[in-house]
Amino acid sequence: MISIRNIDNPFKPEEAQALEFTYSRSKSVREYLDNSGFDYKDKRVIVTGKRIEDLDSRIEEGDEIVVAPEVQAPVVAVISFIISAVWAAAVAHPFLFTFFVLSMGYSIYQYMNQPKMPDFNLGSSGIDEGSPTYGWDGVQTIQEVGVPVAVVYGEHRVGGNIINQFLWEDGDKHYLNVLLAICEGEIESAESIELNNNPIDNFEGVTVSKRFGTNYQSIIPNFEDLHNIYPVSANLTQNNPYIYTTVDSDVEAFEIHLRLNNGLYQQNSSSGDIQSWSVAYRVEYKEHSSGTYIDLGETTISAQSRSSVRRVFRKAGLTPGQYDIRITRTSEDSSLQPLKQGDLLLFQIDEIKTDDLSYPNTALLGLQLLATDQLSGSMPNITAIVKGRKVSVPDVRNAGDPVDWDDYYWDGADYRLLVDDSLLSWDGVAFAQRYSANPVWCLRDFIIANRYGLGEFISSANLDNASLLEMSQYCEEKVPDGKGGYEKRFRMDVVIDSNNKALDVLIQLCAVFNAMPVYSAGGLALKIDKITVPTQLFGMGSIVKDSFAQSWKTMKEVPNVIEVQFTDKEKNYQQETIAYIDEELLASGEPMRKSQIRLFTTGASYAIRAARYALKVARYINRSVTFKAGIDAIACQAGDVISISHDVPQWGFSGRVQEGSTAVLVKLDREMVIEDGKSYKIQVRFSDDTIEEMLITSPTGTHTEVSCEAFPQDPQAYDVFAIGETNKVKKDFRVVAVQREGKSEVQISALEYNEAVYDDSDIILPQNNYSSLSSEIPAVGNLALTESLVKKTDGTIENAIDVWFDRPAYVDHFVKSYAKAKIYISDDGGKSWRDRGETSGTNFRIIGDIVDHQTYKVKVTSLDSLNEESALGSAPESEITIVGKSAPPSDVPSFLVNRNRDMLYFGWTPIPDVDVWGYEIRRGLDWDSGEFITLQQGTHYLTKDVKRGVGQSYWIKAIDTSDNYSVNAKEAVVTITEIPFRNIIAEYQEHPLWEGTKNNTEQSGDSIVITEGVMSGTYTTPVRDFGYVASAYIGIDVVVSTSLGRRFDSDDVMKFNTSPSYRFTGQETQRAAAFRIRISEDNITWKDWEDYQPGDYYCRYFQIEMTLSRENIGDDITCSTFQYFGDLPDVDDYGNDTVVSAADGMQVFFGKTYHEEPSVHIEIRSGSGIYSQFTDKSITGFTVKLFDAQGVAQAGMFDWHSHGI
Repeated sequence: MISIRNIDNPFKPEEAQALEFTYSRSKSVREYLDNSGFDYKDKRVIVTGKRIEDLDSRIEEGDEIVVAPEVQAPVVAVISFIISAVWAAAVAHPFLFTFFVLSMGYSIYQYMNQPKMPDFNLGSSGIDEGSPTYGWDGVQTIQEVGVPVAVVYGEHRVGGNIINQFLWEDGDKHYLNVLLAICEGEIESAESIELNNNPIDNFEGVTVSKRFGTNYQSIIPNFEDLHNIYPVSANLTQNNPYIYTTVDSDVEAFEIHLRLNNGLYQQNSSSGDIQSWSVAYRVEYKEHSSGTYIDLGETTISAQSRSSVRRVFRKAGLTPGQYDIRITRTSEDSSLQPLKQGDLLLFQIDEIKTDDLSYPNTALLGLQLLATDQLSGSMPNITAIVKGRKVSVPDVRNAGDPVDWDDYYWDGADYRLLVDDSLLSWDGVAFAQRYSANPVWCLRDFIIANRYGLGEFISSANLDNASLLEMSQYCEEKVPDGKGGYEKRFRMDVVIDSNNKALDVLIQLCAVFNAMPVYSAGGLALKIDKITVPTQLFGMGSIVKDSFAQSWKTMKEVPNVIEVQFTDKEKNYQQETIAYIDEELLASGEPMRKSQIRLFTTGASYAIRAARYALKVARYINRSVTFKAGIDAIACQAGDVISISHDVPQWGFSGRVQEGSTAVLVKLDREMVIEDGKSYKIQVRFSDDTIEEMLITSPTGTHTEVSCEAFPQDPQAYDVFAIGETNKVKKDFRVVAVQREGKSEVQISALEYNEAVYDDSDIILPQNNYSSLSSEIPAVGNLALTESLVKKTDGTIENAIDVWFDRPAYVDHFVKSYAKAKIYISDDGGKSWRDRGETSGTNFRIIGDIVDHQTYKVKVTSLDSLNEESALGSAPESEITIVGKSAPPSDVPSFLVNRNRDMLYFGWTPIPDVDVWGYEIRRGLDWDSGEFITLQQGTHYLTKDVKRGVGQSYWIKAIDTSDNYSVNAKEAVVTITEIPFRNIIAEYQEHPLWEGTKNNTEQSGDSIVITEGVMSGTYTTPVRDFGYVASAYIGIDVVVSTSLGRRFDSDDVMKFNTSPSYRFTGQETQRAAAFRIRISEDNITWKDWEDYQPGDYYCRYFQIEMTLSRENIGDDITCSTFQYFGDLPDVDDYGNDTVVSAADGMQVFFGKTYHEEPSVHIEIRSGSGIYSQFTDKSITGFTVKLFDAQGVAQAGMFDWHSHGI
């Protein structure tokens, strides 16, 4: 046979007309052309790749005649800028590797229009590099300036960029308002909104507004203004104004955001009940350049709450400018009143400008969120599933109504419904702007778009729209979906939201549908790798002598495992990796050779087909050729399939050698037929990459093994073989480059073409080909759940579920080995599951939205190092019913009461409950009938309320923040028979003036704190003087509060505890505070410092040193009370004496030392009616006389008793 091909348009050789004629040795080229009816005058005539001038010449059986237009201009050189992308493309996608294996060149016809190369711009090398969509931590919301507006094609979950946010209050309700720029418009829809991976329907008080990015879209309500929020964090104290100057110079309104982080309340000193309390503040403002403030009046905040209280003060209607804002607390401070709480914090100021912005051509998502515990006091991660850009597509209709892109397919001749194959209509002309995930139409939109694409360089006129239509229809042919149904062959689901070079983006998007971009004749052309009819035949006569060369890939270049990374729609658009394995080769003992590709689709079926295609390309496309031909004999371009007939290669078919072959007998993996009268050769590529060729000696017939001349070594199993006739044969190749070589020749580079690569057969989901070596990620073990309570920094208490498990034992597992765990929770019996986070440890705390008396199920899935996740359905599961804050606090484990001279000391062991608020002490026969004594938040209490009695019972219970009491009261018993008289020499108080010596401590308000940045500091009292040397009891009473900075790994907002207070009397274990004392009798010679212990000290002068310490640099240690006293014990002296001389009386000297004149009691022992009278008394003794009833001095005996200090 002789084939004749007529090419009218050199840019579309695939549209050439082709005819075949029976071969006749007597016919000339001209006669064949005349019989064809093709116009060949003034055109080139090419016979099997060689231009001929003599049309009367004869040709041979199998030759091809090509008629093509004349071309006069010189050939344009290779596109040099594409070379830099060669290796990146080769890694990214195997088909692109075939096109870039040598070099990328222009089609020979590009010289008809010599374009200026565009300067494709800036950026990184991957769409997913630097992207908030494609990170391993999932789709993220960002709040950044100077970043690209995302472009969404197809369907994908998107986080968006926050372009406006502010807080708004409605009474006690607070709303977070957030406006996100989702992507370029116009889009089809934005649905399935999630906050922190939770469906928005799970949240209360949420209002959603959407704009799809039209040119004339309306403003979203409540976002007319621009908000610039600046943090302040200033504590407001009474009559100490805070002045804030706006950062912006065009402010038209402002909002002052106030917080009372520890709540607002007062405590009844008798009952301990929590009651309402109020704080007040005043706001004034002025223009920055003006000297007069405008008073906006006083505002009062009232509440009865231990939780954080927030308020917003707004002033609008300002002339644009820069302003000074003065905020003053006018009410008393709570720090001076231990039973009141109301610390007022100026948290932040919102500077507002009033502009009516609709953000045309940008899709928007506006949310108003009620600030509940579900949001945990922070900006949530907000995402939505977006059906992306509307692009120009054929206006396909069903009975006059438009048909959604997802619902139809192309059958090769018409559009039909996927569901039932119903015939649809398209007039072949009309196009409409509609949602589409067809990669061809999406890529066309990207190429010609001015705002975000290449429209500056390439217009629609530069594109071959007819060719694009054909490719789009190829993409929309239906193929099995692995679920018993059908889907379109290719679809693109991508978010372009990072800075990238245009060429990099094009290459990666083309990989979605096995295509290649070619810059040609001033525009872009696309070539899809698919089954293609050859456009030209090159033979011995057209190939320049000695220019033909062939090369083979080495074994290390041939992967047998293909890993495809994509975002999986079925797993809420999380990163997923599917591995497709050549099990036959791996089972034969070949070492594993992996190759990875990135595919911008969201379906596992598309990823599996891409992996299968890539693996077949790697297996079957092993040979490349280069040769030279005359410049006027070329009718092909890059991407075309050509046939090559050459005597040297002698190709017919190829395969792999089977086990058991020898040097003279090669066993084949398929049958071959040896025809009578023909000779054949076999070529083997050995495992060392050497190639040998031998003559086949087998007789005529069908063979699965062939005899041949002896090879230098035995072929081994899986070595590659090729068999062909020794006479002229041909083989198909795909052109990858056409390069100018001198004035009259071009060099063509081509890769082996094999239709076995293109496989549209059904797939299996999940794909077994990647499960044999790594079917599962090991599961965690011993899953257990416990409940706990956590306290936030603002004092609020939340339920938590603690999840405990064991990591799986190490498994030698291909691709999938355990790296971390993902935690899911369900509150509806397992009907729906919410992702609550990940951990690489063995425990995880679930905080937020955990309700009392609710039963929860928890599942733990396993993730590998690539974030591939085990199946949720088979994950380990456990359940728990929450008691929560309704549960009573723990019983107090220990409680004691001791008399300390004339005072009672109470001490108890604190309970570990996070939600403990304090402790109540009662006195009586039992708890229920007992008398209320006190309500305390520390671990000690000292009182002067001392009563005599034997076996007095005191009781204590803990109280939590929900006003629940411990179930059982703890009893302590004390007996008090005598209350000694207390003689106070002196009382001292360091607060609030703190006039002593500070070392790494400093005064803060009325308290003393550790200096920032150091771990400990000291405060030393001034020297104190009793006035004389004595043995005095020195006692202290100090209150220290701690706020610890340790946090949970899974929630950095939570702390182990917050601000417990400790009272120190010197009998406690030293924790945040420690004390030393030194004494002197003369203020000259001092004893060394020693640890303070409550007791008697013989001295006149003394000093006390307090050391404050913290365990972590973030802990806050505050001493608010520091008082102490000196107490001398009572001194008693006794004696008996006799008055010998009635006139002189009796002088008595004390045996004890008194510092003040004591009281003396006289008891007469001789006679009755005798009384005594002191004539002298001092600190050393006394003189006494005795008298009868008539006042006559008497002699006699008496006893005496002196009492004093």
